[in-house]
Amino acid sequence: MQNKINNIIKISTSINGAFFKYWLEFMSPFHHMTNKELFVASCILKHYYILSQKISDPDIVDSVLMSEDERKNIRSECNISPQHYQVILGNLKKKNVLINNKFNPKFIPNIKDNESCLLLKFELNEDNNK
Repeated sequence: MQNKINNIIKISTSINGAFFKYWLEFMSPFHHMTNKELFVASCILKHYYILSQKISDPDIVDSVLMSEDERKNIRSECNISPQHYQVILGNLKKKNVLINNKFNPKFIPNIKDNESCLLLKFELNEDNNK
């Protein structure tokens, strides 16, 4: 297969908009979340990003993200009850979206400061082991 990029699709969005939802939708072959789980996970990921802009230590970001105050903020934004939120968190743990109460780094987009574009490259390789 060729290494040249031959398909480009542009999606207009913002960090405060549906960016994280789109990101997780593209990653769906790797997590298999339901729509509600994806919605909540995208909200958690957005809060992770906002916190990471203020806190440079990823371990502290994870701790604050899972604090009761931040959970309340996320539940309020998602308009779900504490019980429903706990069920969804359990499902996200089962699907390895959350590991040890931390967002799986595999699902965190590498957003660079001062860049208005995130490029996501998919490499589909032919399986030669047939």
